[in-house]
Amino acid sequence: ETDLNISSTSFEALNSVYFAPNIITPFVFGVLSQRLGSANMLVAIYFIAAVGHVLVGLGGSLLNYDLILVGRVILGVTYESIDVAPFPILAPIFADDWATVVGIFSAGLRMGSVVNFFMSPVAYRLGGLTAGLWTASVIGMTGLLAAVLVLLMTRSRAVANEPRPAAGSSPTAGSSS
Repeated sequence: ETDLNISSTSFEALNSVYFAPNIITPFVFGVLSQRLGSANMLVAIYFIAAVGHVLVGLGGSLLNYDLILVGRVILGVTYESIDVAPFPILAPIFADDWATVVGIFSAGLRMGSVVNFFMSPVAYRLGGLTAGLWTASVIGMTGLLAAVLVLLMTRSRAVANEPRPAAGSSPTAGSSS
């Protein structure tokens, strides 16, 4: 609060704007996932989150509360969607072990939170507000890398599962001109 020279109410608003969008956004992103593909939406959601992380980090660097607030709004839009977006990708792969997959995935997400809860205060103590916010932002942006890897894996799996023409047959055999 003192680094940004903001009131308690303004500080509390940073959490409010983060959690409020979660009433609607998982539904919206779910519909978009069905239309555009789960892996594509996973990357889009993490990209949007990365933009939010950068704005929070920049806001800390510039001591600009408005940038931090906008970044938190963007992060809030993606928060719950990140938790649910991978499930359509994982369901067919782990159909028989669904509960285990959900547990492992949720634990992985929470582990990232725990790492952040540990590292950000250390960075804050060592380097101030800017270091603390950028540490949290960098940890959060690692999800974008993971999402891109999932997208690449789902695409390579789709290519591997495509039917191949039989040996000696023409790819256009049976088509009329």
